[in-house]
Amino acid sequence: MATPDKPDNASGRDELPLEKRAVAVCFLFKYPSGDLDLDLDARPQVALFRRSGAVRTHKYAPISGSVEARDASPLATAWRELREETTLTAAGGQLRLFRQGKPYTFSDASVGREWTINPFAFVFTPAPPPPSSSSSPPSPPSPPSRVSTVPIEAGDGGLCLDWEHEGYAWFDPADVSGDAAFGGVPRLTESLRRVWFERDIGRDAARALERGLRALQDDHESGARQLAGKALDAFADVLPRLDRHDEGSVGAAAAATTETAGRQGGRGREVQAWWRNIRVVAWHLWKNGREAMGAPILSVMLASLAIIDAKLAAWPASEQPWDAFVDDVLASLRELAARRTETGRAIGEAFARFLRDEFGGEAAGRESGRAAVEGEAAEGDDAGGGDGGDDGGGGGDGNMVKIVTLSCSSTITAALTHALARPDTPALDVHVLESRPLFEGVKTGRALASALLRQVEADSTTPRETGAGTPRDRSPSRRGRRRRGQVTLHTDSAAAVASQGAHMVLLGADLISPGADVSNKTGSLPLVLSARHVAPRVRVVALAEWDKVLPFAPPGHGEDNDAAEVTAAWPADGVGEGETAGAGDKTATAGAGEVVLESKQGRGRDAAIEVKNVYFEWVPAALVSDYVTEDGVTTTRGIEDWAAEARTRADRFFADL
Repeated sequence: MATPDKPDNASGRDELPLEKRAVAVCFLFKYPSGDLDLDLDARPQVALFRRSGAVRTHKYAPISGSVEARDASPLATAWRELREETTLTAAGGQLRLFRQGKPYTFSDASVGREWTINPFAFVFTPAPPPPSSSSSPPSPPSPPSRVSTVPIEAGDGGLCLDWEHEGYAWFDPADVSGDAAFGGVPRLTESLRRVWFERDIGRDAARALERGLRALQDDHESGARQLAGKALDAFADVLPRLDRHDEGSVGAAAAATTETAGRQGGRGREVQAWWRNIRVVAWHLWKNGREAMGAPILSVMLASLAIIDAKLAAWPASEQPWDAFVDDVLASLRELAARRTETGRAIGEAFARFLRDEFGGEAAGRESGRAAVEGEAAEGDDAGGGDGGDDGGGGGDGNMVKIVTLSCSSTITAALTHALARPDTPALDVHVLESRPLFEGVKTGRALASALLRQVEADSTTPRETGAGTPRDRSPSRRGRRRRGQVTLHTDSAAAVASQGAHMVLLGADLISPGADVSNKTGSLPLVLSARHVAPRVRVVALAEWDKVLPFAPPGHGEDNDAAEVTAAWPADGVGEGETAGAGDKTATAGAGEVVLESKQGRGRDAAIEVKNVYFEWVPAALVSDYVTEDGVTTTRGIEDWAAEARTRADRFFADL
């Protein structure tokens, strides 16, 4: 479906209310080798499609169409339009989402509408040509169809046009022009620049930004907090590479700022352009890095922009070298990174305090009844009796707080490690789900086990005290000491088994919605539901810094990742047809989200299975008992208030882009 081709045109309909319409616009990019991973620094071409007489314009345009009520999101609209107008789909392996652009809005009073344009970019990989065979009989003629059955251009296998287009051509993105002589639809360049940011920020900065985006997109092991640190590094890498658009100094331009001119309107024209572009960089790092884990990235970008904004406003009214200003900003960004480390320590202490306040009395009560027995055991051990005891000292899981968690959150790992090292917090019995497909829960288990071993070694060399409170010796015996904790790993499917008798399900939120719903690793919701079934009094705790709260509606599209991550763990001979097929009768291959079962007897019995690898899911706020941040325990109302304040800050920097 075509987007509006008419330019703005005021008319007598100005006084009438405008109908609001949203449109998805799709740009297809093609890299020289057809593989973005190999051509990261190569220059792609962008496809523009010449509209047919059926839509009257005969102008170059991207694939586009109106967002309909049945579409889950503008991105869903984009995929639908691509399928309808080019026959290309994600499942076919020839298209993948490249990036999204900042939506923009304009009015066309001549048709009584207000349009919101949602630009998207996709990477197109042409299908290889089919093998030729001189012995093959000629194909019968195709019946009439609204879809062309022959690609318009040789080499662009798989791209077939419908009735809305009469052809297409590939262009260097820099050559696309808004001039009438180019023959494009109105606002073509405005939409293109929002996905091809090189047009605004320059090639050097664009390549640095692209490297930063790919580093975020390819990191499937780090938690949201760690990704935010990577985003800050990428931002600092791009900043000194941005084109200044002038040869003057920042000081001279910033000196033009006055109270009456406003915070931005009075800045020099050159600085305003630079200020806009650095905000564009921040927006792309937030939206096109890992949007499903984007809340802390947004937070660190807003903090960075606030630093730059304040420095621009305070810049002295004198000639100052641009490099000095940039160096000053970079130094402040390094300080910001250091402060984020302090926040990590703060949330660890907040969690330890939560454990003491909510579970300390209960654990102490269970433990007090064993104190005399443990003391006697210690005396016997010192006298040479006993068998040395179990690893970690007196007591067992009966006097521990049982916690079940999953995946690998740096926040959770640090908080649990901190709690295990504190003698004033309850002992912890931690159960971790392995967290397929990358098994990052194993990483968490290993980190916690290492922390426990270090603590045991430290305890074994610390002087023990006698009943009178005086040091007794430095014996390595640990029998008389309180056991700090233990760690157990489980398969994901054992969530209910792991949750038997649990006191707490601990979630390290990747994102918290304005309504306090929690997005976390897939498997979180089954874990919560299983735990609430087998341990009705269990507390479901979301442990997250404030910057995990997203001030906007969450993205309407999920993050579906490489199917090969799932199938890599499958044995080659373990995906057959049960008892009817012998071992090794079938082999599995994965590609483009699909597994093909290949029979050794031939492909006649093959079946294609779509493999989904969705990383994140939502746990509704109604299922969450407690939220713990670096400031302590908060409520859904506290999260709502924080989100509203963060939304105000975000709108200040991004609303006018």
